Amino acid sequence: MSRKKLTEWVRTLYAVDEINLTEFIRTFGNDFPLLRQLKDTPQDQIWHAEGDVHVHTQMVLDELSSIIRKNQFADEERQALWLGALFHDIGKVYTTKEVEHHGRQAITAKHHEDLGRSVLALQLSGLELSESVYLAVLGLIGEHQTPKQLVLRDGKPSQYALLSRKVSLKLLYWLEQADIRGRICNDMADQLEYLELFAEEAKAIGCWDGSFLHEWEEQLTNLVSDLPQTTQRWVIGRGVHDLCMGTISDPSEAVARSFDRREKFSEVILTSGISGSGKSTWISKEHPDGKVISLDSLRKEILGSETDHSNEGLIIQSAIERLKEGLRIGDKIIWDSTGLRRDFRQKVLTIAHDYKALTKLVVFVSPVELCRKQNQQRLRQVPDDIIAKQVDKFQFPLREEAHEIQVLGIP
Repeated sequence: MSRKKLTEWVRTLYAVDEINLTEFIRTFGNDFPLLRQLKDTPQDQIWHAEGDVHVHTQMVLDELSSIIRKNQFADEERQALWLGALFHDIGKVYTTKEVEHHGRQAITAKHHEDLGRSVLALQLSGLELSESVYLAVLGLIGEHQTPKQLVLRDGKPSQYALLSRKVSLKLLYWLEQADIRGRICNDMADQLEYLELFAEEAKAIGCWDGSFLHEWEEQLTNLVSDLPQTTQRWVIGRGVHDLCMGTISDPSEAVARSFDRREKFSEVILTSGISGSGKSTWISKEHPDGKVISLDSLRKEILGSETDHSNEGLIIQSAIERLKEGLRIGDKIIWDSTGLRRDFRQKVLTIAHDYKALTKLVVFVSPVELCRKQNQQRLRQVPDDIIAKQVDKFQFPLREEAHEIQVLGIP
């Protein structure tokens, strides 16, 4: 019943003018238990003199309330902003620690934004959010420290373009307005100035409204319009990715880089999701003609059992050899694994990129309880404690990991 009420509450975010964090936790704390720990999560007194993360989050929600009253936002934008503000610092529960900094004991929470994104990815998937709102909320949570970092590092246009693929820079700007004003600190004026510089640069480049990438992709599409559809997808997918990674700066470069493999190229599809999320079923349905590389199948073939993890080095080596073999002859390859951690995914994707393959990450984010239920219906079930460990390991994919990313499991 609580989940149903929560889904109904989320729908009201199109119209609400304020959120009381204490009341939300009282009502829905079982769905988001980490929120109950915000009061026990301290912050550094220099940057957050207001107190713990619970106090700060309520202040951010109050500031966002003022912003929403004074500005025009579409319904889904309001919904994304409210959820982004509510959960933006949830990762601090895991990352907060005390360290010595310039001769004093300081409190830090490094990488809390990225961890928060991964934690919320599975928790938000069952709330009947649209795909655009779901991805917007994860983008706001995961990138809310990025505007200041881009300004301080004199970010390049490609970095602004990459960020715009992860989240609306307009919404990110407004969330950060609330985040900065929702605290007590001596450098608020400086922080707000950084944010304004970020907005100015984003608008000047054309990333504020997405026109920069749209125009760039349109030019690239026109340049390859005479090629087969699959080849167009390969050139455009790689070209936009290379632009955002800063390795090219003009559409003609993307076309030029495609000449040597245009007639024969591979596609590598890598799955990412906990056990029971439907990866293997999806593969058999959507890509029956693909060359599947499954670590479980290799364990059974080489060691005699899918559950034998006694020689993982041999299994990984065999899988990599088969990947390279398929890449050499231009196969469509599906790497069937949980793919939970970025470092593991990157080993596979780096090889694929070296062979100039089109890469795609398919992410399965079905709610954990649904995955457990589906797992119980399988012939070979994964123990619940293993699924719990998988949830803890899951790192939501970033746009820079692959040329294309598809998210499945959002109702």
